[in-house]
Amino acid sequence: MNSQHEAMWINLAVALFVAMLSAGCNTRPDMPKTKWYGKPVRTLTVDAGDAEEARSAVAVETARKRYYHDLMLLSEYYETTGNVTKGRWAQKELNNLSEAQDFTFVGIDPPPDPQGALPADAKERMLLENVTNAREDYLDALDDLATFYEKKNDDFKARMIQTALARFFAEETYLFLHRVEVPPETLEPCKIIPRANEMYDRALALYEKGARSLPVDFPSLRQALGTFLRLVRRYPQSTRIASAAYHIGKIYGDFFHEPYLAVQWYVRAWTWDPYLPFPARYEAAVLCQEKLGEKAKALELFRESLAREAPYEANCKDARERIGKLSEEMEYTPPLPVPKAENIPPKPLPRRPTGVVTPGK
Repeated sequence: MNSQHEAMWINLAVALFVAMLSAGCNTRPDMPKTKWYGKPVRTLTVDAGDAEEARSAVAVETARKRYYHDLMLLSEYYETTGNVTKGRWAQKELNNLSEAQDFTFVGIDPPPDPQGALPADAKERMLLENVTNAREDYLDALDDLATFYEKKNDDFKARMIQTALARFFAEETYLFLHRVEVPPETLEPCKIIPRANEMYDRALALYEKGARSLPVDFPSLRQALGTFLRLVRRYPQSTRIASAAYHIGKIYGDFFHEPYLAVQWYVRAWTWDPYLPFPARYEAAVLCQEKLGEKAKALELFRESLAREAPYEANCKDARERIGKLSEEMEYTPPLPVPKAENIPPKPLPRRPTGVVTPGK
């Protein structure tokens, strides 16, 4: 490899790393620009004379349309069945797909749109399997096209496809098959169950691996979430369910943008174990303040955190500052606006009727 190609590959690697890092930080990277001061490219021109390139590009478009179609059916199913939570998840994934590939192919015959309406007897599992398969087909097709451009040394087109992959946020594709119901507060963790302890240790290792990676390792976080959830449901008397609930709250709140679910799990965590060795009250308070707009609840939880989670000194310092700000915000009452004086015109004098003769005149 000569020095020119080596420098080109180094620049490509740096750009992709930055794109992936940005995606992990929830900032979608922009598409490459033709010039450093230009606008991001919105079209990718396919060489119609290159059969392999045309075939690969058509495969991407075909998979993208199928993925979008299956997501639309799933969203319609949840709307029909009244499942608001999962319906929002489906909509998030639709938005994620639309924002990931924000360019169009030029030079290929567009594949036909998938046909078919939502069946009257549609089953959730079938629809979910369709979405999952279509998602994997789409990502695989993008990856195949990126590999083709890399082998062809077409660095600009390779960057476009790799950027589309980086713009596709894994955290915006949800675990639809996970039951979102939160177990009741009345569970009593009173037994040491070796199998539950093993599940907890495995889930915790996956959680730490996923959360500490750069960019975030979402597949590991998904696996951790599923394992924590299964632990709580299979072994409701295990002494580990409170700690599992805390980490479920962390995953939902910090990575999957579900603050309401996260707070519910945090509440379960300290309810099941009032001496929980994790700052569940502080985490819930932050979400109530920043994501849910529940200032009174946040203030209450910050005060409870100071009383019960004292070992977390940094949290306590932050909680005191937040308590002060929240108290000021809640006590402050803006003055009522003073109404402006209206310019009321004087009442006109009664006019004398015309054509009437005054007596004595």
